[in-house]
Amino acid sequence: MAISKSAMKMPEILVFAKMFAVGLVGAEVFRVAFYLGANFAKELQEVALWLIVVMVLAGLALCLVYAVKRNAHLIAARIGRSYRVDLLVTVGIGVWSNELASPWLAKVHAAFKSADPHWAPATFILLCFVLLSPLIQQYWPRACSH
Repeated sequence: MAISKSAMKMPEILVFAKMFAVGLVGAEVFRVAFYLGANFAKELQEVALWLIVVMVLAGLALCLVYAVKRNAHLIAARIGRSYRVDLLVTVGIGVWSNELASPWLAKVHAAFKSADPHWAPATFILLCFVLLSPLIQQYWPRACSH
């Protein structure tokens, strides 16, 4: 009796498409954030360095606390244990594709480069409130309704 080989697994097209989109969109988000941040950095020349450092560290701490509460460290460890280098390469190709597509988005990028410098702190404050909201809701004491 011959041993039958199992059929080769089909590629997970949706998984790869999602990882490609993560790389593409993630790179664009970082590009836009860089443009807005570069505009705002000029406004910070008169602000004390300690205040800038405190704000950056507060933002990083908030992101870290939120990520830990959402168990991102466990998910990252699981991804690392899976050795799915193919998905990491797909994210990298998405980032590279963002660079290739950047000439098509030149007008959009020019708009962000010339945007009001105060878009950066407005976006930062919004992000802080978006991340703080579920943390506050989790720890805020609720009145019992009987």
